[in-house]
Amino acid sequence: GIVALGTSEHIDGTLGNQPRGTKIMRNLVHENGVFGKQTSAYMQALACQTELIDNVFFNGPRAGINFNDGFGGGNLLKNNLIFNHVRETQDHGQFNSWDRLPYLTDVKPGTASLMPALSNVTRNFIINTYNSLYPIDHDDGSCYYLDTYNYLIYGGYKNYLGHSKTVQNNVYVYPDINPGKPFCGVCTGASRDHLPSGWGEVYSNNTCLMGNPNIYQFGSCNLDDPKGLIPFTAFNKFYAPNKDVYIECQGAELSLYAFQKLGYDKGSTVSDPVDTATVIKWGKDLLGM
Repeated sequence: GIVALGTSEHIDGTLGNQPRGTKIMRNLVHENGVFGKQTSAYMQALACQTELIDNVFFNGPRAGINFNDGFGGGNLLKNNLIFNHVRETQDHGQFNSWDRLPYLTDVKPGTASLMPALSNVTRNFIINTYNSLYPIDHDDGSCYYLDTYNYLIYGGYKNYLGHSKTVQNNVYVYPDINPGKPFCGVCTGASRDHLPSGWGEVYSNNTCLMGNPNIYQFGSCNLDDPKGLIPFTAFNKFYAPNKDVYIECQGAELSLYAFQKLGYDKGSTVSDPVDTATVIKWGKDLLGM
């Protein structure tokens, strides 16, 4: 695989000893990880402003693309085809991100900051197969991402202990095929004082086709204060048998109507499933094919 690796003085990355502005374009990577399994087609750690464009990554033991941290941000993942990863490990995604430690960088214009620039994940075709839990797995505090116009098969949206991600205009096709997390969206947060880790999360204007009625699972949802640890949701299009969907919150199941009464998913709709030709057309339209 391909690796971009930098260094820092503890959390201080302002000396610039990191790969910045690297372009990973039009590569074909497959069958990596023959001897070591904690490996990806592309991995970066203490690197930023990377452009991954027009690559095909498939058949690997771990994530196809792995961002070890949120250093600096400003990354672009666009027009990639990713599938058949996490074949020999577990608890990972086709694209995986972690962000367990803030870093001081000068990537955003102005003075040095602990806040990274926004990373953009857009127009990718990702098929979530084998042991992969999510096509885009934002794990362990991942933040400051914009996920848009992706065609995502057999997996939904994820936030785990993160914040400040916007997930819009994506198409999710049968995420419930995945037995581990059969939902359009999963958000699990943890709160300290008045700052919940789910703040700044947006899930809107997405399309999700389901074979069962489970659209959301909010692991830290509190029915007395449901807005505390779940994302802002609105204008989504759900497709499910019998137009029947529900949301899991603190072990309870809420109908979409009841959820909308709480102020969520305003403008969202639920319809009967569509045929295969329509699903394929969604993908072609989204990816410009």
